[in-house]
Amino acid sequence: MAWLLGTQAVPDQLMVFGLDGRDGRLMGLTPVAVGFLGVELVAALVPRLRPLRISGPAGRARLTAWGWRASAAVMALGLLRTGLDWFRTDMFQFAWFFLLVCFNPLWTLLLVWLARRVSEQGLANGFAVFLLADQVPPEFRPELLSGLGPVVGATLLWMLLVAWLLGSPKGRSAHGEVVLRAPLSGLLPVTLTHAVLNLPTGPLAALTAGLPLGFLYHFYPGYTWYFVVMAVAVVLLTPVFMRVFYWGPNVVAFTPDGSTAADLQARLREGLRYTMFVTLTLGLLPGVIERIVVVPFTVAVAPGATLLTALLLDAKDEWRARERQETLVSVWSEHRGYAVDPLCAALTRGGIPCHARAVRYHTLMRFFAPLVPVELLVPRTRVTEALAVLDARNAASLAHLDGHAPTTF
Repeated sequence: MAWLLGTQAVPDQLMVFGLDGRDGRLMGLTPVAVGFLGVELVAALVPRLRPLRISGPAGRARLTAWGWRASAAVMALGLLRTGLDWFRTDMFQFAWFFLLVCFNPLWTLLLVWLARRVSEQGLANGFAVFLLADQVPPEFRPELLSGLGPVVGATLLWMLLVAWLLGSPKGRSAHGEVVLRAPLSGLLPVTLTHAVLNLPTGPLAALTAGLPLGFLYHFYPGYTWYFVVMAVAVVLLTPVFMRVFYWGPNVVAFTPDGSTAADLQARLREGLRYTMFVTLTLGLLPGVIERIVVVPFTVAVAPGATLLTALLLDAKDEWRARERQETLVSVWSEHRGYAVDPLCAALTRGGIPCHARAVRYHTLMRFFAPLVPVELLVPRTRVTEALAVLDARNAASLAHLDGHAPTTF
C-alpha cells in the first residue's frame, strides 16, 4: 500500500512545488522528517539539550514534542511558499489552494497514524516503511513496470549484493560490549556527495533554483568526473563521519572493562578498511552499472533498494525474536550505534530477553534517521524492570556527558 500511495500522481492543482521538489506529490512525511531532524541537530549541538538525546524515554518525549512543533512549522512554510509560487502563475485558484492547505495536514497525520500502527503491530519501524516508499522513482509506477524488466533484475541483484555486504563477518568487530558495525560512517559520505552533485535536478532543486549551479551538470551520474568526485569525497568523508559517530571518550564510557581510547582507535582503524570498501562500492557501482551495462534508473533506484534490503533483514531478525517472545514492546529508543549492544547485554545479564529493532537500517542512516532509531524490545510484562536496568547501565554515559562531552552522536 505504501508503494502504491507513494507512486501515484495527484491532480495537477494539488502539486506541491516545495520541500521534496517532486512534482505531483503531496508533502507526506517530508515535513515530519525535516522537523525531527532539525530538533535532533539542535539537541546535539546545544550543550544544555544534549542529555535529552541519551537520557531514555523521558528525554526523548520532550524532543518528540518539539519535533512535532517543528514539523508543523515546516509544513506551514512549505504551504506558504507553494501558495506564493502558485499565486504568481495563471493557474492559481483559491478553492484548490484551500483544499491543498486542508488536505496536506490530514494526509500527513494519516501516514503518521499508519506508521505508528506498523511499528506497534508489524515487524519493522513504520516510519522506515513509509519514508522508503517516497524513494520509489516515478518510473516505478505499476502501469510502467512491464517495460522495466532489466531495472527490476538489476535491483534484485543489487539487493543481494547489499545483503552480502551488510552480513559479512568482516563488517562486525567487538570492543568490549560495543559492537562496531560497518559501514562505521553510515551511507552519509555517499548520500551527501550525491545530493551536492545533484542539486540542480535532485530533491532540493526547488530550493536552489536561480543559483549558478550549471557547472554541476558535468558531474551528473555516469560522467567521468562524477566517479572521480564521488571516489575522492567518499575517501575523505568516510573517516570523518566514522570519528563523529564513534567519538573515542563516548564509546569508552560504555566499556568499563579497562578498555582505553587507544584500544578503540585500533579497532576503528581495522574496521575502516571494510567500511571504505562498502562506501566506495555503494557509491560508485550504481554509476558503473548505468554506464557500462546501460540499465537506466540504476543510480536513482540504488539508495532505496539499499535501505529496503536493510529493512527486510531487520524484519527477518525481528520475526525470529517474536517467535521466541511474542509480546515484545518497545521500551527504549537509542540513536547511538555504539550504545545498543551494551544496553542489550545489561538486559540479558538481568534475565530480560531483548531484541534490537532496525539495527541495520540505523547503521546505514545513523543520525539522519531521527524517526527510525534502534528500539530495544522487551516482554510487555517486564517493561518497568527493563527501564531500571537500562537507566543504571546508561548512568556512566550521562556522567561522562556532565563532564562536558563534546558530542552525543
